[in-house]
Amino acid sequence: MNSHPVLCEVIAHRIATSSQKRITFAEYMDMVLYHPEVGYYSTKAVNLGKKGDFFTSVHLGADFGELLAVQFFQMWEILEQPVPFSLVEMGAGQGLLALDLLKYIQQKYPGFLNALDYVIVEKSPVLRQEQQQRLQEFSVRWSNLEEIPSQSITGCFFSNELVDALPVHQFVLKQDQLQEIYVTTRGDEEDEEVGEVEGVGEDGEDGEVFSPPTPLTPPTPLVSFVEVADTPSTPKLVEYFDLVGVNISDYPEGYRSEVNLAALDWLSVVTDRLRRGYVLTIDYGYRASRYYNPSDRKVRYSVTTIINAIMTRILILGDKTSQLILILLLWNDGVSDAD
Repeated sequence: MNSHPVLCEVIAHRIATSSQKRITFAEYMDMVLYHPEVGYYSTKAVNLGKKGDFFTSVHLGADFGELLAVQFFQMWEILEQPVPFSLVEMGAGQGLLALDLLKYIQQKYPGFLNALDYVIVEKSPVLRQEQQQRLQEFSVRWSNLEEIPSQSITGCFFSNELVDALPVHQFVLKQDQLQEIYVTTRGDEEDEEVGEVEGVGEDGEDGEVFSPPTPLTPPTPLVSFVEVADTPSTPKLVEYFDLVGVNISDYPEGYRSEVNLAALDWLSVVTDRLRRGYVLTIDYGYRASRYYNPSDRKVRYSVTTIINAIMTRILILGDKTSQLILILLLWNDGVSDAD
């Protein structure tokens, strides 16, 4: 982030004006990725594709979108061909998946196309502009998720590699207690318990002081960010492990990982907006029992976060809203959870 001094200053200002002179790692990650003016997805620095920062299935060809088009047509038929049938794509990237879908539906299912209400939910103004340019030949509308009325959608909410980019809370176990990781500026951490996280060292030995492989931001003349650990900002962090059925009470000192509370909030909003139909989310991740593995003593820094809690949440919300729910998960190791 030394190449983004303005973003550093924005984050530092947020920290300086917060009551405890710190923010959660989730807030930090949210600003880095989604700040409306200087976040990664809000600037022209976003670089997607095979030669960019990362790529997804849609960058490899049209097959992925065409297969999904067949699936959406089947959903429409199962629901007895409602008009309109809303396809709500959340986080549409450069609009490539939408283009592949709509072209195939136009060619193979013209009746379905006539019934289709294609909606894109996109936070990034840069990507929204690219989507609008790419999809000019089709009837597509853009909306914020909050603008969609409750119980108004008959059709399918879907996303591709969205949930693993939601901001996550990080935590560490210290003296058998879950403590949350916060971000502050150097100098403001003096009264906190830690500036580094004690526990598991780089070689996995107990009792060492853990220093992250890279600082949250490279040193700059103006601002430097450091981590501190303290009481969780919300009881939901502890409650989450009851939700996913993982007991971390006897995990080793210094065990560190992350929790995706934003995924549960996102799903709650989606299920509220869905009157009848499906939720399809495609992503990569481990089941909770494997992701939170106490024998894996390495500290995780990947932004890829677990998806299984969504399945649990759907079971909780599904009966209440009388929905048809479909979840598709792609595990990053190619197996379900047998081991």
